[in-house]
Amino acid sequence: MRILLAILALTIGLVAGELRIEPKRPQAGKPLECSYTADADYFSEPDSVWLCIYVFDDRRFYPTALDVRLERSGRTYRAKLAAIPSDAVFLLFRIVSGREYDDNRGQFWDALMWESGTPVVGSYFRQAISYMGQSASGIASVSRRIDLDRAKELLQRSLETHPDHLPTKFAYAGVRFDRSEIQRSELEQTLERLLQLEWDSTNELHVRSRSRALRLLEHDSEAINLEHQYAERFPSSELAEEVERSYCASAKTPEEFRDRIRSFVQRFPTSPYGLKMYTDLVSFYLQQGNGDAAIATVNSYPIPPGVTSSPPPALLNMLAVTMVRQDSLLKLAQQYIEWAIRALESERPDDKPRYIASCEYRWQHRELRGICHDTWGYVLYRMGRTEDAVEAFRQCENILGPFASGDMLEHLSEACLTAGRKQESLDVARRAIATGRALAQTVARFLQLSPDTAAARAEYELLRTQARPAKLRRLRLEMLAQPLLTMQFRRIDGSTFVFGDAVLTTLDGRPIQLRELKGKVVVLDFWATWCGPCRISMPYMQKLYEKYRSKGDVEILLVNCWERVDDRAAHVKKFLANNPDYTFPVVLDLKDEVVSGFGVTGIPTKFYLDREGVVQFKEVGFPGGDVFIEEASDRIDLLLQQ
Repeated sequence: MRILLAILALTIGLVAGELRIEPKRPQAGKPLECSYTADADYFSEPDSVWLCIYVFDDRRFYPTALDVRLERSGRTYRAKLAAIPSDAVFLLFRIVSGREYDDNRGQFWDALMWESGTPVVGSYFRQAISYMGQSASGIASVSRRIDLDRAKELLQRSLETHPDHLPTKFAYAGVRFDRSEIQRSELEQTLERLLQLEWDSTNELHVRSRSRALRLLEHDSEAINLEHQYAERFPSSELAEEVERSYCASAKTPEEFRDRIRSFVQRFPTSPYGLKMYTDLVSFYLQQGNGDAAIATVNSYPIPPGVTSSPPPALLNMLAVTMVRQDSLLKLAQQYIEWAIRALESERPDDKPRYIASCEYRWQHRELRGICHDTWGYVLYRMGRTEDAVEAFRQCENILGPFASGDMLEHLSEACLTAGRKQESLDVARRAIATGRALAQTVARFLQLSPDTAAARAEYELLRTQARPAKLRRLRLEMLAQPLLTMQFRRIDGSTFVFGDAVLTTLDGRPIQLRELKGKVVVLDFWATWCGPCRISMPYMQKLYEKYRSKGDVEILLVNCWERVDDRAAHVKKFLANNPDYTFPVVLDLKDEVVSGFGVTGIPTKFYLDREGVVQFKEVGFPGGDVFIEEASDRIDLLLQQ
């Protein structure tokens, strides 16, 4: 009972920290102080925690990312920014430590810039669009939970305090249409009127507002010309980069795409999208079995002067991972991965886009170093150089520390055993279990190698208890914070609806709107009678249902979809009659509207919703019985404590 209570208290403590900003009305050009309080076990590396500050101005679309190291004293961290940038109008904050972060449950923390007792021009506008998703903020990592009601409220404040702010006028018309407050015809009339107003051709926000309006009015060619004119005038701007990316995407052949992205990388050497496009192309060639073209593409990567001495290590690692599967290519795989590791040692981690904080970029560099050392170890292991492989895998763990994955620790444990280091293999397995990272084969090795089976099992259960804080940290990182029930969707016929109004139907014909599920922790499991993995998972869904059915605040529903029959209700009833042990609730998605709204592409797929109806976890496929029960229970228990 004491252990259970301790775990329960820990679960509550790991939900989120608290950030305080001083002064409460900050001003551009002035200092900013902050204090952050979190549970001692919140981060895996509690002495390396950073405050990331995303600074938005009233001219550029993307923010400028800053960071300040937080100094710890017990559960409290403190930091001071010497001066807020002079052009700042709005700030977003989150806390980062390696791969882990606290973004206030998807809400982030924020601050308006003030002057003479009033928020400065553009502050309410930037705050408003931060609630409108990635397309509004530009960056996935700085996308807070969507809230169109809040966005509209803030846009109204922006119009009240600064009625001539042009981007606000465009955004206000758009959000009213998205909320179905005005018809398409009224939106078009409003946009036509706004396009006649005076605007600043050097202000990127003005250009983007006009471009979006022109596209909504189906004047695509005018929008493209407007964007190109700005890109020619400001060739190093983020909008110019987006224009060039669109040009790359319009390539008709892989070879044309390769030539265009090569030019893109030369123009924008610090952009992460250059590497992404190269990665997509190399991946395409590898999937086609065209290894020669993949190698040629990697070798053709333009090397900006002074940035690195090789193509990007991520591309070299991709080639090595592919080649290691064939004995005849092991030497070449070794060459590429060692090339990647040398490049990472000499790379300057400060060459980054302005919208990525230095601590975030350093983590990306550190993570890639760990991944490359893991690949290096696997290449050496396949070559029969077991001792060298152990050393490479050990370096991987040393680099990543608590962020080394279960796969990486399994590689090290297996290599140690092959090298005759039984005790070291056991120690690695023990670390993996105690930190919640152990794979099934790692656990099996731990139990099999221990001389006393009963003692090994007892130690295993104790280690699993110790792993609880680490597992909860990982669960927090998995949380999606997607408020799907409040979002507007458009049907094929053009009509719109709020997703919370979508209907599921019980087997006796009773309709259930998704919004009726709010107030409970909900598990939705999308399945079909013809789906083999769905049927395999059902006995374990029954066990999960039996575990929580006495709790009034947990709802587990199996949502039938994608059936190829005329009478779905009769078909499902027959299936359940043939499986009388299944007593879990089953509902029908008769129009397959709900499964489409959740973006499901394969089944079984499960979604875990918190009491506010926000999607927090998604699970695709079936990981196996015991693993599923444990992971599903952890997710439900965490949401129950929120």
